[in-house]
Amino acid sequence: MKLQTMCMVLAVATAGLLGSAEASANLLLNPGFELPDLLPPNNQAPGADNWTTFNIAGVRTIQQHSGDQSLRLAPDAPTGTNHGIARQEFAASANDVLTFGAWVLNPSSDPLTGTRQAELRVQWLNASNVLINQTILKVADANTPQDLWINWNLVELTLPNNPNIVKVWPSLFVTNNGGTGGGVAFFDDVQFLNLTANPPATIPEPASLGLLGLGGLALASGRNRNR
Repeated sequence: MKLQTMCMVLAVATAGLLGSAEASANLLLNPGFELPDLLPPNNQAPGADNWTTFNIAGVRTIQQHSGDQSLRLAPDAPTGTNHGIARQEFAASANDVLTFGAWVLNPSSDPLTGTRQAELRVQWLNASNVLINQTILKVADANTPQDLWINWNLVELTLPNNPNIVKVWPSLFVTNNGGTGGGVAFFDDVQFLNLTANPPATIPEPASLGLLGLGGLALASGRNRNR
């Protein structure tokens, strides 16, 4: 009985410490596109709260990875470079380490065709909003399985050592990629982290875990002696 009680106390103490080592907080506002809140009979609305959007962009209730809504995105024409875009803006500096990801769906109701593709882009800019450069990850095109939510991530992307970098735009794109195409993509549960400016909580060192475990064992032992 003593051994069982001591093991239970040690397990609870260790779990509590490990639980404090949470990942960096998602910096995005409205990452699941639940705002504006669409009430029946409405199933769509242009734009999305807290996001800057361009061309065909709006929340929908007809497709979602989680919650009740997602973002539908597309260019406004079958040709050209008028991309469908949704983005947010954050301060950043040279050498910052970033992570950007989203769940993406190619819908059978209006699938991607031709050269049209969905992308995740991290764009870094100077103080005058002039684009310095960007990293692009293609996440869906005409060959992507339909009606399947797929999670894509740019993991631990390090910005260049450029003192002119003052901000980043984590951006969702649907583009004709310089050619022609049709269809839309849906995005949901988007995440953006700056691991440099907002580092994850650190896991306690083994010595700390050991001390807490010994304290739990002593407490369990004392209770048994009092019985």
